[in-house]
Amino acid sequence: MSRCFLFLFVGLFYMTSVYGQVPEEEILILTTRDVITMPYGASSATPGEIEAPSELISLLLDVGATQITIAMPEFDPIDTMRITPDGNIARLPDFSQLFIIGLPSAANRDSLIALLEILPQIIRAEKNQRAVPRDITIDDPYFGRQWNLHNTGQYGGTSGADISALEAWSYSTGNNSVILGIVDGNGNVDWNHEEFAGRIFGDLNGTPSDHATHVAGIAAALTNNYNQQNQPVGIAGIDWHASINIQNTMAGQTAYLIQGIIDAANAGAKAINCSWGLPSFSQNLYDAFVYAYQMGALPVCAMAYPFDPIITYPDGNGPWVLTVNASNNRDEIATYADERYYVDIAAWRASRRCSTG
Repeated sequence: MSRCFLFLFVGLFYMTSVYGQVPEEEILILTTRDVITMPYGASSATPGEIEAPSELISLLLDVGATQITIAMPEFDPIDTMRITPDGNIARLPDFSQLFIIGLPSAANRDSLIALLEILPQIIRAEKNQRAVPRDITIDDPYFGRQWNLHNTGQYGGTSGADISALEAWSYSTGNNSVILGIVDGNGNVDWNHEEFAGRIFGDLNGTPSDHATHVAGIAAALTNNYNQQNQPVGIAGIDWHASINIQNTMAGQTAYLIQGIIDAANAGAKAINCSWGLPSFSQNLYDAFVYAYQMGALPVCAMAYPFDPIITYPDGNGPWVLTVNASNNRDEIATYADERYYVDIAAWRASRRCSTG
């Protein structure tokens, strides 16, 4: 399947970059098999040079078509059907029969499309188009501080030492069907905060804490949002729309942490943030992490900061958790952290606090 989609994207690139010089003056037609035959060895020809049904050639000549080009010359007809990983069948049209029709600038493409679709050999006809980049503009007032999302060298950092958030947001800004669990050892998330309006559910009890609210904001603060005075507010979250399941951990008591992890997993969380640790190993907490993982959630646990030579839990006690170290804005391990063999990944930790308010 990957091969055929690769050919599809390559073909679309060639359509606009190589063959289609002016997409606004072109039409795409998908024909049945062997309707148009190019001169030997040619990928482009004039209407008078191709072999095709007489009614199609006559129509193209009548509208002054200038060129017919094979749109996707690398597409292999065998790629029209593939077996998916789950055993189903995925199908594509035979894009080897897709052609670009070049037209005079004054031609009425809508009229030609209507006439082409009358012909029995034409599966479909449509306007050729030019892709429009989806530029992302962020107006949250504290976004400039968030070098982890977009590092331009601010605060003495290294440009590009970030998670490429702008590039990722050009594909997706998140979805409220994704549930993030916040099980914080310092209290609960401020469920009334404007950055999370309408997206928080779970245990709405306990005392909101700055730490828990800050953690939730980094993960999923609403982005490009405005207050009642129509002024942009707050920071940019990584997932703009995620649902946030919060748990009251009674300021980090073990039993409440265990219950919070279980409840977040049962609520459908795909990731559970755990920015805390215990002084020693807990089999009960370990069992909760195993359960969460089996339920399809990934517990994400932070290393101790500053560096502690004594291994604490859940540091170094995987599997079932993703252990995260800290990096700085120069893409280096933070000075207050330490490299350990059991760390899975290093993620940014700000030296300057980004407010979610």
